[in-house]
Amino acid sequence: MENITRTQVSEENLEVFKRKFGEIIRHVTLSRMKLYVESEDFRIVEMNSFIPHGYVFANSMSMIIVAGKAMRVVLKAHFNQKDSKPLARKLYGTDEVDERRSYDVMKEYCNLAAGFLKKICIEQEVQVGISLPVVTLGFNEVFTDLEGVEEKIIFEDCWKLAYDEGEIICSCQVDVFEPQALAALNSVL
Repeated sequence: MENITRTQVSEENLEVFKRKFGEIIRHVTLSRMKLYVESEDFRIVEMNSFIPHGYVFANSMSMIIVAGKAMRVVLKAHFNQKDSKPLARKLYGTDEVDERRSYDVMKEYCNLAAGFLKKICIEQEVQVGISLPVVTLGFNEVFTDLEGVEEKIIFEDCWKLAYDEGEIICSCQVDVFEPQALAALNSVL
């Protein structure tokens, strides 16, 4: 597969794609969390516009990939146990929540968000699949490799999903390999 360069897509189209697809991803993460925990208490909180690549947001992160021939989205939920355990307590209906259950809740959250994002892509005829979600140490973020970035359309974004008992930090990295994916996904909003 041949990678595209940024020069093959106008800067204006690229900026429109980043803004619109970024809004879609944020909407997906917020709506799935509200639905998952059956609470309207969650809200998006903006973060500093400059976060260096590989920044460690929390002790743990759940990660899933939505990818196909045209594009790849790496979606992450960064969390500390103090923020994820209240969600696990609510979902399991018990105060007895261990680390494993807390991780399972965050993996399932990523799975739900990725499934909804996959649905949106497929409805726009951008064929993608999803990986299994994993939980890893948040410190693994420093090992993320951006090799070949200049050959792909890429953007990164991060935001908080805040609620009364804490916050989950969401981030995404989007790589586009086929320019027609931009046009299809730009028509969503």
